[in-house]
Amino acid sequence: MPLPNDENISPEDIALREAGKRMAECINSHLAFHQPWEIRDKWLAARLDDGSCGSDVYDTMADAKRFRDPDFHCYFAFRAFLGGISARECSLFIEFHRDARKAGLPQADPDRQPFMSVEKHDNRLDRLNARLRLPQTCTFPGS
Repeated sequence: MPLPNDENISPEDIALREAGKRMAECINSHLAFHQPWEIRDKWLAARLDDGSCGSDVYDTMADAKRFRDPDFHCYFAFRAFLGGISARECSLFIEFHRDARKAGLPQADPDRQPFMSVEKHDNRLDRLNARLRLPQTCTFPGS
């Protein structure tokens, strides 16, 4: 539905805004009708062109990619947005993934990425500092 100020917005941006609204509505309806612990580790596939998504939720991003074409979909993890998401955030999410696909970049699966916990980071930093004989704290010139 056009808004009063829409004459200053390009048709592509209006379509992006509507896609964000559609995706947010889908995500928030899943959050309204499911318990958070049921979907906190689930994934949703949303179309890049219009933000629509089905009622299917997937256990992993790999499952979502298997059933929905990665060239035309982006994959949303519920874990960070259990309190809901705005249409603006969804528009940003869709725009980011559209640009990434245009650049030839697929969406990476965070569950398959190496992750360094704070404890592992600190241990590795201590070993590196000892090996390179670096000071434990950083000092900057003039401080």
